[in-house]
Amino acid sequence: MPPTTDYDENSTEVQAITVLLPQQEVTIINTYHPDNSDINLDLLNTLLDIKSDTKILLGDLNAKSPSWGSRTLDLKGSQIEDLLCDNDLSILNDKRSTYLSKTNGTTSALDITAINHQTASQATWKILKSAISDHFPIITSINQRVDGTIQSKRSWNFRKANWRKFTTELEMLCSLSSPHTLDERLRSFASHINAAAKRSIPRVKRRNDWVPFWKDTNIENLINERDKLSTELQKKNTETNRIRFTNLCHEVEEHWKVIKTLNNQSTHQKADIPTNIISSSGRDAATNKETASLLAKHYENKSKLTFNANDRNLLRTYRKTIQDSKRYNHKNIFTIPFLMEELEAAIAKMNPGKAPGPDVIFGRMVQHFGNLAKKELLEIFNLSWATGKLPKIWKLSTVIPILKPNKNASECKNYRPISLTSTLCKLMERIIHRRFMKTKSFTSIKQLSEPIIVLPTSSFT
Repeated sequence: MPPTTDYDENSTEVQAITVLLPQQEVTIINTYHPDNSDINLDLLNTLLDIKSDTKILLGDLNAKSPSWGSRTLDLKGSQIEDLLCDNDLSILNDKRSTYLSKTNGTTSALDITAINHQTASQATWKILKSAISDHFPIITSINQRVDGTIQSKRSWNFRKANWRKFTTELEMLCSLSSPHTLDERLRSFASHINAAAKRSIPRVKRRNDWVPFWKDTNIENLINERDKLSTELQKKNTETNRIRFTNLCHEVEEHWKVIKTLNNQSTHQKADIPTNIISSSGRDAATNKETASLLAKHYENKSKLTFNANDRNLLRTYRKTIQDSKRYNHKNIFTIPFLMEELEAAIAKMNPGKAPGPDVIFGRMVQHFGNLAKKELLEIFNLSWATGKLPKIWKLSTVIPILKPNKNASECKNYRPISLTSTLCKLMERIIHRRFMKTKSFTSIKQLSEPIIVLPTSSFT
């Protein structure tokens, strides 16, 4: 839920979020309450009534109690203790200070973290001394095993590839006997490529901790210096140390503003941050599989075509043309097998950096095919060309949904699908296109769109 809207400067501010995990739901209630005012207990009780497997109440409540490290017990501290007791929550604080005043250098325990009784034994609570603000950051961990729905992705490290070994291994595998049917032959060829790649190209996990080259390394030194000064201030609270600590905190904050600006991140919190959970008909997707199903259903509905009477007449004409072409035996560009020169010209023109399709065969691998591998690939192309059939995997694509700029991420219609198809299929398309362009009988797009009388022995299916 968003922050409370009908509030003044003395009211309780709350943000609550429920995280849907494969095996449980976790509700996190983040609270701030200013000092010297009454806390809104009704609001907190309402949020704590939310049905959830694990509930975590945390935040700066400006309440004092020995239960979380304060020296005294005030009215708000007593109210918070009763609230936690009524909702079966345990305090995780280890009674250490969580706040350091930049003005007078005093410390106190103002930040509270509480969790369900049944989960408290599995939770850990840790304070970090590298504070960006006057409140120390706190890490709360729940030591529960959760089987995630996302596997760690690995990619080929082409920079460290042994391409000579790859070519040799693939040539050896291609020298073995091949199946006769088109799909089995392509499947066998793809497995040979994958086996040769595993033996010659290292695999690495995709890094998520990439740091831009312009990162100001001085920020780390400033943070370390500030943390040391914070420790010194706690030991020796002098005016000189307080001034130095305050100035250093301001300098660190200025550095962070520059870095966030370069990262294209706003230094001001947005009022309305859209969710990234896909929804359909008021129902949220709880897993990656459900999200994919909702997007697939949306794309399926959008891609359906409607045919009028004229379209159906054209369809009958094309079918009759295809049937007539099966009796046509004259040698032409549609019946002559592909040549090795055509395949090598297509490989030379291809972009090796393109993302692969479902068969996960990269353009860089194709560029390092040896003579036997090229021969096997050419025979697969010619078998498809002669029979008029495409391998099943070439009819599939990997669809990547890309969120449109400044659109709500929870709606399926705001994602633009990008389809990744087989590299080998696109290679064959390039060969066919090159033949079309070299044939004088095709001089315009209009001619290509009209029914073609001369076709291979059977149509592509």
